[in-house]
Parts: sequence; structure tokens; C-alpha cells
Amino acid sequence: MDFQESFYQSGDKICPGDRITWDGRPGRVIFVLGSPDNPPEEFGSYDWYVETENGGFMLEVEGVGLVFESVSDEDLQLVERYE
Repeated sequence: MDFQESFYQSGDKICPGDRITWDGRPGRVIFVLGSPDNPPEEFGSYDWYVETENGGFMLEVEGVGLVFESVSDEDLQLVERYE
């Protein structure tokens, strides 16, 4: 499977560790499927694989928990890029 990059509605690439809001709630991007970028160390390692035609990304959202999305919409906003 080829890696398909995911983007916010703003056009910015979705990257592991990004601080975001999802439906107005603060959170972070945990990983992006197939991304060559590693998740931030505080999230540990993910030694499992999920196959999906469209890629996708895992979010950790305050008050909700883990949320998997296959596409970005207007509810997902980049707040700060992880560095």
C-alpha cells in the first residue's frame, strides 16, 4: 500500500504530535497511518498495523479519548506543530 498524506482543511499536512482541536476540544495527533514520521516519544511505540485504502490518523482528544479518522473535515483544526 502506498502512503497517502493527510491534510487539514487549511492545507497543512497532518503530522504526529500536532496539537489540534477536534470539534472544539483540545487534543493531539498520535500517529498517521503509513507516515514516515514517528509519533512523539511520550506516546510510546505502536507495533501494530491497520490497513485502510484511504490512510487515516489517530487523535487523542480531551474528554473523548482516542478517535480514528480517515479524512479531515472542518472539525479538525491545527493549533500548533509538534517540533
